[in-house]
Amino acid sequence: MALINCKECGKQISDQASSCPHCGAPVAGNPPAPSATVAPLAAESVRKTSTYKYILYGTLVLLVAISCMGGGKTSNTPREFNATQAIFLCEHAIKQVSKDPEKAKVPMVSNVGSGDEYVFVWGPQTKLTRLRNGLGLEVGVPAVCKVSHSQKKMTSLSVDGKTIF
Repeated sequence: MALINCKECGKQISDQASSCPHCGAPVAGNPPAPSATVAPLAAESVRKTSTYKYILYGTLVLLVAISCMGGGKTSNTPREFNATQAIFLCEHAIKQVSKDPEKAKVPMVSNVGSGDEYVFVWGPQTKLTRLRNGLGLEVGVPAVCKVSHSQKKMTSLSVDGKTIF
């Protein structure tokens, strides 16, 4: 390692230096050294990225574990059959017997049955079902549907005075 004079300020510097430590002028023939501040910043950026990766992976593993366990709320007991499920069975059946199931409208009505039987009535005293007739016109149609609570299935259905089931 030899000492040479800087071309800008004339002071002696190492021939290995990429720039003069006194004035900052570049030394001909020597590539500029990487800045001392660039390397730590890059290393710090890598550390932050890997920290975020670990946090993200940890969260993902935790969510998968919770979903596999079901949050501790799983139960093998069957759900109770209720009036909402019973009327859904009736609504589905009425729509299926309609000429246009997509456009059939079955309004919600109250259960008028008692004991083991749910009974739903659509008629002049309540709300009529809205079905399409053979001409494609929407008309109000009376219907009666009965569902057994214990059997969890429909026991009878009549639409517009015709017994379907």
